[in-house]
Amino acid sequence: MANFREGDLDRARKSLMRAVLGDPNNLTYLLDYGLVYCELRRFDKAHLLYRQAAFLDPNAPEVHYRLGNLYKQFGQTESALQHYNKVLELEPRNARASNNRGAVHEMCGRIEEAGRDYRLAIELDSRLDEAYLNLGRLLDSQGDYDAAAKVYADALAVGGNADLFNHLRASLKGENPDKAAPGYVRSMFDDAALHFDEHLSQNLGYSLPALIADRLRVLCNGQLESLVVVDLGCGTGLVGAQLGAGLRHLTGVDLSPRMLDQADLRGVYKDLVEGDAEKYLQGLKPGSVDAVVCADTLIYLGDLAPLVKAVTRCLRSGGAFLFSIETLDSGDSYALQKTGRFRHQPSYLRAVVAEAGLQLVSEEAIALRLERGIQVSGM
Repeated sequence: MANFREGDLDRARKSLMRAVLGDPNNLTYLLDYGLVYCELRRFDKAHLLYRQAAFLDPNAPEVHYRLGNLYKQFGQTESALQHYNKVLELEPRNARASNNRGAVHEMCGRIEEAGRDYRLAIELDSRLDEAYLNLGRLLDSQGDYDAAAKVYADALAVGGNADLFNHLRASLKGENPDKAAPGYVRSMFDDAALHFDEHLSQNLGYSLPALIADRLRVLCNGQLESLVVVDLGCGTGLVGAQLGAGLRHLTGVDLSPRMLDQADLRGVYKDLVEGDAEKYLQGLKPGSVDAVVCADTLIYLGDLAPLVKAVTRCLRSGGAFLFSIETLDSGDSYALQKTGRFRHQPSYLRAVVAEAGLQLVSEEAIALRLERGIQVSGM
């Protein structure tokens, strides 16, 4: 499990395999082994291990909690509810189970039950950030922005994740910071890493990585094998997967270690760097990169000038910068939305690009993704 926490999933898997072979009736070993397979996206193996644990001890709360999580992830809501209900029957003060049961109720459209479970989770564990986040988002989705902001303020009052809840509260209060706090981005994407790809492709109609990869191929006349490319905000490696392993060198940069773990499984990145995109670029040798790509990364920055300047510095002459924004139709140069993301005026972006010394080659309006069934406009 030390290997697991350090991100060495293969070594963790092999160690746990030996542990389970040596002691096949050890619940802890089975649950830990299943957790590693979840991280490896081998959910079939995780399910078998959790079912084996349930057979050995049908009254172990943690076994039912893990099974509930697995069924929730795959939308098997009734099975998930059965297991969360069992946890709370065996362990009535289990805040995590109450919170996750609320999430299942919300998936089923049972808003009142979801809110009740989230509030119960907060009552049981006043330091459970996820419960505040879920309740705040539920209220936000209902248009009750003041109540959602109060939930985030309550989380801050008990020592919750300051970056996360300050950013969310700012988005609801109409504030306009220069960028999202790193802790907000890291927290959001760490939590989403395991089911990120499925959610984007199945629920949001997301095709931006393929679009960016296609545009890069056009710019370099299909000669990818000579390129040194940096993928900013690489996430689980969706852009890298579209580019393939044929590049001379592909580096992925992201704030979320769990996203980087998923990107590593694709086998296309030569280097994966956990950290701030601008700081990473500033550490590169000037003129050392052929292309910088970023899909849905600038939406977590308000003021784009520092990053664009850092990109310009590291690009060779004739190098390319490919990126996306959510478009702002009127008002300020950029504005933080209630979604927690920034929108930018195209005119502001053109000015930033020109000031940095870049030439605008092309721009096109697109639908970035779906959000609550509505297309998000971008460029």
